Amino acid sequence: MNRAIESPRILLAMALREQGSANRFAARYLGGLLPERTPEIRLLKDYIKTHGYPSATNDEIDDIAFAEYAIGGARETAQACEEAKRIRRLMHRELHDNGAGLTLRERAEGLIPLGKKLWKHYEDFKEIGIAEGTPVKLFDWQTRKIFKSLHREHIDFATSRLEPEEIPCNEAGERTVLSRYPFGAVGIFPPYNAAIGLGGLAILSSYWAGNANVIRTPSRMPLTNMELVYVLTDAMKELDFPVSAFQSVIGPAREIADYMINRSPLNAMVYYGDSEVGLQLMAQATLRGMHFVPELAGSGASLVWKDVDIDKAAQYVTHARFFGSGQICLAAKRLFLHEAIFDEFMEALVEMSNQLKVGLPEDSNTDLPALGTRALYQIIDMTAEALGKGAKLETGGYRMNVHGERDDAGLFYMPTILSDVPLDCKMWYYETFGPVLPVMRISSFEQAISQANNTPYGLRTSVYSDDPEIWQRFFDEIDAPGIAVNTDHLYFDDYYPHLGGLKTSGIHGGKYFYESLTYMKYRHFPG
Repeated sequence: MNRAIESPRILLAMALREQGSANRFAARYLGGLLPERTPEIRLLKDYIKTHGYPSATNDEIDDIAFAEYAIGGARETAQACEEAKRIRRLMHRELHDNGAGLTLRERAEGLIPLGKKLWKHYEDFKEIGIAEGTPVKLFDWQTRKIFKSLHREHIDFATSRLEPEEIPCNEAGERTVLSRYPFGAVGIFPPYNAAIGLGGLAILSSYWAGNANVIRTPSRMPLTNMELVYVLTDAMKELDFPVSAFQSVIGPAREIADYMINRSPLNAMVYYGDSEVGLQLMAQATLRGMHFVPELAGSGASLVWKDVDIDKAAQYVTHARFFGSGQICLAAKRLFLHEAIFDEFMEALVEMSNQLKVGLPEDSNTDLPALGTRALYQIIDMTAEALGKGAKLETGGYRMNVHGERDDAGLFYMPTILSDVPLDCKMWYYETFGPVLPVMRISSFEQAISQANNTPYGLRTSVYSDDPEIWQRFFDEIDAPGIAVNTDHLYFDDYYPHLGGLKTSGIHGGKYFYESLTYMKYRHFPG
């Protein structure tokens, strides 16, 4: 991956090698006439215009290959889903003397050796993640948070939320008991940008809930997730637990999702991804009677009030927007800044943003990884639209190569901050999956909350103020379940809810995955 990031020439040459001779001829001699139908073609045209035709030897192309893997489809997915159906009863039973199957407490106890196994392979996961392009800072941040949660105190806390509960009855001596039961067989679509972090969170939570799992490995970064499934399966074998509780399939996302929803015996699905696609899949699942847990896009708002410590709040906002080049669903993507401190805060924010470094994934100093082509051209177009409508460019607004040099065909994007962005610009309304931040000058709380809620998304937000009344008003009125108050917008700990959104970010609000992947059964006993 390093060679590919250092020289997009090799990646483009590899893509061209797969094309027919007519397409290669068109790219070499008629590049300027190629229709810009896809981000990949736009990148090719930009590269030819800036650096010339991207040629590479077969040895150079072969050198950037890290691993080979088999691609599956509906047939392989069907086999995995049938196996999940077969073993789902082995994953859960309520009482020890109630036939075969793991009790909640047995599954919980299994998390201790599972956690030890994951830590044992941590460096293997990191090596693969870096090879796939995940920067070491981002990998450590997301992966350690998940692995560290597998300790006794947290396991007991989470398990207690799934245990049977007896509630009062009208008649003396009678009993009503509420129990959480797993859905049974679950399909999971982890995100490519956090395959082992957020993906691992959903996978481990589903096991905790008592489900058998079929994981559609993200095709952009498949190896980390495949290794996770391999390690978990090996640990299940050592525990003498059902070894096919974790299965992975890789192939076309739409084909696999269509099979899982419309033809498979699965009972539930977890989907991380684009809101438009996710809600379409959710509608299909609902028509079939399948439980669906969406974890979708976000356009988080951050409110900075006039009474803050400017340097401290600017540090939080810089991290919230630009960490990992902003390719995080719950990142802060819109800033509402009080006019009383606007100029001073903006100066600090620009200075901090300009200090962030691009680089290779293995470099621990890398703050800004390369962008995917779709995200790259999305923010290029949104920035151009805003500037064309009169927005002010405070900093950034251009592409870079791995050395931080300006490059009109680069895969990196300079942290970009814009003010005076007209309200009809797309970056206010749609998710920006890259390092671009529109900033609105606000004079009242009412103005801030009105614009913060003027989005189809509702995932994670933050507020920075020394006034508890501002905190509470923000908490009461913001249309999002996650609120950080005077702390890291990306805050997460063992006990913190597992994301969850409102509106097109997820509908159901904040959640714990292990609860979302169970349903309530209730029973009444006479006196």
